[in-house]
Amino acid sequence: MKLVRIVNLSAILLIGAGGAAFAAATASAPQSPPIATHSSPIAVRNAVHAPVNTENRETAALNLLGANGYSDFTNFRTDGKNFEATVLRNGKTETVVVNPDAKTVTRM
Repeated sequence: MKLVRIVNLSAILLIGAGGAAFAAATASAPQSPPIATHSSPIAVRNAVHAPVNTENRETAALNLLGANGYSDFTNFRTDGKNFEATVLRNGKTETVVVNPDAKTVTRM
């Protein structure tokens, strides 16, 4: 009977030690590196004055054309900060200027 108790106690101690080792292993799992919290003044200035993503502006301009009824257009191009397109509306061809920042479409 004493042998069974010793075996049971040994098993409990081994399981307990294994559980503690598992807990310690999961607590020290690798983590992502910390984010830098300091920058040079030039990096901060460049981040503040970073150029607007051209692809997002282009997508916004194309969406504005569609939203304003200009679904049939060609020759879509940049014109400075705006975009121009040749559109067909009511059987007429005309050029429009799209300003995605102001969300306007202007006929020329």
